[in-house]
Amino acid sequence: MAAASATAIPASCPTRPTGPPTPWSRIGIGNERQFARIAEVLGHPEWAQDARFTSNRARVENRDLIDGLINEALSHDGADAWLDKLKAVGVPCGRINSVADALDDPHTVARDMIETVEHSTIGALKMLGIPFKFSDTACSVRRAPPTLGQHSDEILDGRAGTGRQGDRRVAPDESHLRDSAGPAAR
Repeated sequence: MAAASATAIPASCPTRPTGPPTPWSRIGIGNERQFARIAEVLGHPEWAQDARFTSNRARVENRDLIDGLINEALSHDGADAWLDKLKAVGVPCGRINSVADALDDPHTVARDMIETVEHSTIGALKMLGIPFKFSDTACSVRRAPPTLGQHSDEILDGRAGTGRQGDRRVAPDESHLRDSAGPAAR
């Protein structure tokens, strides 16, 4: 049996990211009907009758072969054209976005997923917003991430209701920033 990659679903095929020269989509074929549809759209209806691909089990056993054939067929048109064709016949698929693409996506913008806050050392900082939205409760990012040790006194003063003992002050341990070998090397 062909080994599934880290991004493939081991018990189903084809499910790897597809589209040469770099993966631009994810196709998830879960049954023979969907496989016949993708074979037809890609211009190879004969794949659905090929004994190596007639069942999910057979496709899993021939994963590298079918993935290669699909990628070869996809190389003859652009990502948007294939996604439109595949979606039109009910083949589960979607674009793989870069981080920049995901952040610029109209859905991301419509959901107010990028917020700008003022940071004490770097100024305006764009960061991810609150992913869930409530109808009666506004959610927003209220402050920037703290600098190292910024809230230590607040936290220590209120710890366990005891307050700070004397004038003892705990400084942030920055040794991990200097020691690239990490804590295990100390």
